[in-house]
Amino acid sequence: MFWRKYRSEAFAVEGHLQSEGPVFACSLGVKQAEDLCRLVGTGTLSVFNAGVMYFEKKPESDRVFETAISLFEGPHRDAISYPYKHAGEYADEPYFACALAMLGISPHQPPATNRLQVTTPNMVDGVMDLTVGDLQVVKRAANGRDYVWSSAIGHFCGLAPMDIYFALADQLRREANLPLMDRSRFQAKVLTGNTHHAGAEG
Repeated sequence: MFWRKYRSEAFAVEGHLQSEGPVFACSLGVKQAEDLCRLVGTGTLSVFNAGVMYFEKKPESDRVFETAISLFEGPHRDAISYPYKHAGEYADEPYFACALAMLGISPHQPPATNRLQVTTPNMVDGVMDLTVGDLQVVKRAANGRDYVWSSAIGHFCGLAPMDIYFALADQLRREANLPLMDRSRFQAKVLTGNTHHAGAEG
């Protein structure tokens, strides 16, 4: 469905435009939109979750990746993003947000009930049925309101909530006749969405 939806576009993401306030906030870090806009000389940022990105092999998409890499390798690496889960690793979304804004590529903004993907931090309830492909998640925004998200892909950002992630992983591994994961050897750094920007939820 989504491949048909964005076919012929060089690079497509789903999110929102933002010019001020916290962006890409999780338990590992947060950035301010106005600081990033000022740094790269744009009026807004193309804010989105990089768990799923649609792109085709075209010069326009090459420029997106080239720009994001140049920002990562440039002098403002730490000003644009923050250290992520492993040594030497940075959150990739701020670099892509700046790159898309610099190239004039805005995110698509479909309703939360028809998104390419939904991330699991801030999830308070939901249904994830792999058998019938039903995915509906209730996420709590910073303003305390609950919103229903629905999509075709569930992105376990930082593998939270862990119990649901393991249950689905176990189901898939059983169907593939693979041994279940050894929980004692699984040391994930779990991300939480405890500082989410409220506008990104609605």
